[in-house]
Amino acid sequence: SSMPNNGGWPSAGGEVIHAKKVLRTKHAVLFQMSNRLVQVAFFDKSELVISSRAGLVVFIDKRGEKTTYPLEAASTVLDPDFTKRMNYAKEVLRHMSGRTQESEDRRA
Repeated sequence: SSMPNNGGWPSAGGEVIHAKKVLRTKHAVLFQMSNRLVQVAFFDKSELVISSRAGLVVFIDKRGEKTTYPLEAASTVLDPDFTKRMNYAKEVLRHMSGRTQESEDRRA
């Protein structure tokens, strides 16, 4: 392809977007991107992409069906699969942001 492989994706502003944090859990892999996007790839093939900048969350279910919700309305969504994954993502993100280097070292 004609795109240079620079280890990330160029954004509209020309900055290269890259994963700042990657965390693998029992159920998913979380990517915290440099543009503040959060992607949660669950092992059952479902996925969440959360953009606090755009105020949106995209949910791709196990069948590959894609739905976009406003972030502020995410807690009112009636889809139990979405709600379960969104709550899980929030819990893991809370854990990630509260982690210290010391706890990282202890787990190694």
